[in-house]
Amino acid sequence: MARTNLAVDRDVAERLSEEARAQGKTLYALTNEILRACIDIYRDGGDARQAAALWRASNIMRDLDLVPVPLGILEWLIDSLGESSMNGLLEAMEKQGSILGKYLSILYPQFTSLFEENPEVLARLLPAKKVEIVSNEPGGGLRVRLVGIGNSERAARALGRLLEEAVRSYGALKLVEFKYAVGVLELVLAPIDEGNAQPSRRTGANRSASFDPHGPQRRAERLRP
Repeated sequence: MARTNLAVDRDVAERLSEEARAQGKTLYALTNEILRACIDIYRDGGDARQAAALWRASNIMRDLDLVPVPLGILEWLIDSLGESSMNGLLEAMEKQGSILGKYLSILYPQFTSLFEENPEVLARLLPAKKVEIVSNEPGGGLRVRLVGIGNSERAARALGRLLEEAVRSYGALKLVEFKYAVGVLELVLAPIDEGNAQPSRRTGANRSASFDPHGPQRRAERLRP
């Protein structure tokens, strides 16, 4: 088979050579393998960045025993819970959020890089179609928006609890504001040393307690001196 020379950046060539040695393959064989896989992805309408995000997300899901569930079924299950069972779910989400945050802090030591450089990974780990930074807040904070989270108020409440604990266990930022509207969740994150005594503010089109990730009892406990 005829061969063709391809020009690539020096750092790419060096990384290819290193990986070929690590895989025990020739540079020619590994380059062909990578190019064929990427061509198939692009032909299906994807791109290399999406493929990398899916690969990272699948590894995280495997390590943490996460199982994909259709959003409609997830919302139905949560909306079917009684209040006592809902409280149990929130406690479970808190635990999982802590585990997720600690795990991600190992992969991405800089918390902001998780949102700025790897939003596709988060969008595949969470029941959201898109994760984006809306703005940089004063003092090094972030305003983050999750789009396509479904229409269930209770599901948003559970997701908010998971995210708050993930942020808290990460140790870099804390959740100071939580807003929900149908299909959209917006979080404001501030450096951990700012406003430690202030509870999170949560608002939405409906201001009932069901929008509060902690519920009325836990919120009251946090407000006590």
